Amino acid sequence: MVRYKGITLSSNDSVPSPRTEPYQLSDPLASFFDLNVYGQRNVLFFNKAFIDDNGNDTQHYTFRLNNHFQGVVRHMDGQHFIFSGSNTFDDTACLFVFKLNSYLANAANDEFRQKFIRSNTIIPNDDEHMDNVEFIYNFPGPYWHAGGISLLGDILVCPLENKDLHKRSKICFINFRNPSRPKLYKTEIYRDYAAGCASMTKLKNKHFLLAVWTEDNVHKLNFYLSNSKNLSNGFSSEITVPFEDFKNRHDNIKPRFQCIQMIQNNDGSKIYIIGTDKGRVPKHDGSYSFPNRRFIMYIDLDHATKRTNDPILITPEVTIFPHWEIPNGGESYNFNAVGGYYVHDNQLYMYGGSTFRVQSKSNIRITEFAPSLKPTPKCDLLEDAIVELYTENEFKGRCLVLQIDRVRSIPDFRKIKGVKKKHFDDCIKSVRFKIPQGVIYRLFEDRYYNEGDDTRNFLDLQGSGRLEQIPKLSDRNSPGLKLKKSFRNKISSAQLVI
Repeated sequence: MVRYKGITLSSNDSVPSPRTEPYQLSDPLASFFDLNVYGQRNVLFFNKAFIDDNGNDTQHYTFRLNNHFQGVVRHMDGQHFIFSGSNTFDDTACLFVFKLNSYLANAANDEFRQKFIRSNTIIPNDDEHMDNVEFIYNFPGPYWHAGGISLLGDILVCPLENKDLHKRSKICFINFRNPSRPKLYKTEIYRDYAAGCASMTKLKNKHFLLAVWTEDNVHKLNFYLSNSKNLSNGFSSEITVPFEDFKNRHDNIKPRFQCIQMIQNNDGSKIYIIGTDKGRVPKHDGSYSFPNRRFIMYIDLDHATKRTNDPILITPEVTIFPHWEIPNGGESYNFNAVGGYYVHDNQLYMYGGSTFRVQSKSNIRITEFAPSLKPTPKCDLLEDAIVELYTENEFKGRCLVLQIDRVRSIPDFRKIKGVKKKHFDDCIKSVRFKIPQGVIYRLFEDRYYNEGDDTRNFLDLQGSGRLEQIPKLSDRNSPGLKLKKSFRNKISSAQLVI
């Protein structure tokens, strides 16, 4: 059984070399703006990890400001998620490794291991503990605050802080190729000021470029270039780009990043940084709003930094694009803390998590934001069929995304919890779907597929292979004898028919 504080990370183990492929997308800007802002809620369990020898819950990571989760990344294997955590009360910074199994139930083949996880609240209650903490690792030394983390291949980048020390922060690197045997690099970067979050990429010249965000004194990005193609040889002195020097900035929308992730285009010629935060935006009445937000920045590197032989770090030019706000996630996610990004098969995913665990159930929530359905390519296989159900007209509001080959039936929408912990029964107002020709996914008015109801009120989503949209279910009439005016707010169960 896994117990907090877990195993102390070491640099002495002999482990396989890490993969260092950078995240790449054919069009990073388009992928960023194509993300569905309505996420899929998941619940991950700690089981008895925080129970002491007397059988009592230790209350760690439950409610205190300096005792919380901060960052999240998805491992290259797709099945493991790593959270960073901070606990000033026992001077410990930790990494919590979860293994997810529920999203692979009924998967047609192994390739789904690295695709979307959707929502595990769809599975039966007695199977919900399929997604559990598998390992807990703690960092040696006095740095107790683990900030926003990121991955470059198998290398996890983690900033650590202790503002009581002369060197207030340091950047650590961990080889996570094997989640059961991570290895801490001896290479570290000590800093005179705080480090909120960090990310690294590998340039075409095989050198590593590191970016660190801090709000210590001024909001700024610090950049570092590796001294060689080997991470163990350390980094050059930092170059700073303050927010005031960002091009296209809006001074009233100053980011407060809690996570950042470096991403390239497919040939590595363009570098971007994407990030999440929870803003503090002034309103006309003098009060403030606190929206969850995501940002993207273009990093224009000097030729001297990109050259093959003896590259040197020259101050890059940073251009920030207009941000996007994300609906309030309640306890399902909070970008003032847990956020992260993942790329697979030219698809960008974003993750948000809860700041604390629920003590009574010893779980943590994580929400997946995946790309919305696109008109192309055509859907010819049932394993690729997707249905998106929205709680507001015009594909807005909370969203439930179903991969219908794996979710062939839902008997009761009351049991499915979405963002803000609300169920989906009798609240669906619009639908988008892409289903193969000849396949039908049926939405029922009543629970348990209208069991005991002779009128059989239902709405068939008939596949054509193309993207189909119903922006208002109020425009669709029931075929049943009850002659309901519409299917708006009437869906209570669903089933694959053909």
